[in-house]
Order: sequence, then C-alpha cells, then structure tokens
Amino acid sequence: MLGPRVKAVVMRMLPLPIWERALRLRPVRAMRDALIGPSDAAHLAEGPVRFERLSFHFAAPYRTWVKAKQSGIESRICRLLLSRCRDGSVGIDVGANAGFITTVMALGAAPSGKVFSFEADPAYFEVLRRNIRANGLGGVCEPFRAFVGSDETGDGRVSLDAMARQLALKRVDVLKVDVDGPDLDVLRGGRELLAKFRPLVVVEMSANQEAIYRFLKDEVGYTTLLDMSGEAVVPGQWPPNLIAGDGTIVLPERGSLS
Repeated sequence: MLGPRVKAVVMRMLPLPIWERALRLRPVRAMRDALIGPSDAAHLAEGPVRFERLSFHFAAPYRTWVKAKQSGIESRICRLLLSRCRDGSVGIDVGANAGFITTVMALGAAPSGKVFSFEADPAYFEVLRRNIRANGLGGVCEPFRAFVGSDETGDGRVSLDAMARQLALKRVDVLKVDVDGPDLDVLRGGRELLAKFRPLVVVEMSANQEAIYRFLKDEVGYTTLLDMSGEAVVPGQWPPNLIAGDGTIVLPERGSLS
C-alpha cells in the first residue's frame, strides 16, 4: 500500500470525472484498491489544500479530497461561514463528516474562538479528529462523536440545547446542520440556543423542508431566509440548503475573502 503523499500524487494524475468513469471498469477498481486502497473513510488521500485565504492540510476519501483540492467542499457555504467567523467567534458543525467545513470555521475563529463539531459515524469521526490535529486546531476545535437530535437520551444522542448548557456557551455565531435527513430534529433540539444566541444557520433541506422553513421563520422568528444564490426562499421551491438569520445576509463571491 502506498504512503499518504504518494497516494495524493497518484490520485492527482487523473481529473476526478475521468477517474470516476475509469472506476466503472473492474480491472481499474482492482488496481486502485491494490495501489491506493478503497475510496472510503478507512482509505484516505491527504495533502495541502487552499480555500480562499486559507491553506491547510486535509485528509478524506479520494473523491472528497480531490473535490476539496480542486474547488473546496460546499464552497458557497464555506465562504459564508468564513465571512462570519472571526477571532473569538463560536461555531457549531453538526454532521461534520471529514471536517472540511469545521476546519474552515476554526481557522476563521482562531486563535480565541471555538468550534464544536459533531459526527456520529465512527470512521469519519476519526478522520475529523485527524484533520483537527494535523492543522494544530486542538485548542479551537472540540469534536464529539454523537448523534444530535431533538432530545438527549443517554445512548449517544444529544441535543444542542443540552450541549450548550453543558459547555456553558456564552455565544454562538454560526450553526451548520447537515445530517442527511433528521435535520429538523437537530434544530428542534436547539430551540433555546437559537432563540438566545440568534446564530446564522445553514441547514440541509433533504427532508421536512416545509417544517424546517416554518420552524425557523415562525417559531424561531428569523427574518431572512435565503437559498444558496442569496435569493429569498419561496415556499414550495425548496433549495438544497437554506440560510436563516436576522437582517441582511451577504453571500461572498469567490475570491472575495482572499
């Protein structure tokens, strides 16, 4: 098996679309598995990446790593969060995966800010911790291997409100939620946090779109709800991610944060 740096060089030799088409052929997949390892959380590519003004080390499964290398992960979301994370800011990342967004938030909030990251998958949680350590962010990032839901059950499931009390949070500036389905439960479990701190929220809209919109607009009382192009959300025309906050929300253009 190749070392991490050699893996990265081998993987960069083919653009992502060509590599993915080639992997449909069994002999190519077998060669990939033999030389590099399967493309999952246990077999990583890693190396330096750049995003806006940031340069950092990132490890992830091949496809995720190449996307990070070429254009960043969820670039519009990251630019928005980076624009809101300054020295001393506090961010929460629910569904952190390998930690690209966590790292962007943490580098923006360093050195005196904090980012609390939640990832339930044990393999990805280890990748998340690896990226935190590799970038010297142990003093900024605190990762939790936990499911985040509407309440705290004591079986590895927590709520944002319970964690806010446990951590004695005094502020929360940004909250990103992407848990592939139960995102509404995450928000409902953070009702007190949202009402008290009024963070900018970015939430995935893969399910319960109407309920998420109504919860943030009617129950929490956010005045601005946008899609990822910066336009007001039209009920029934649900974007893949929704941005919620108070007042004017500006989505930075590519390169504007460099």
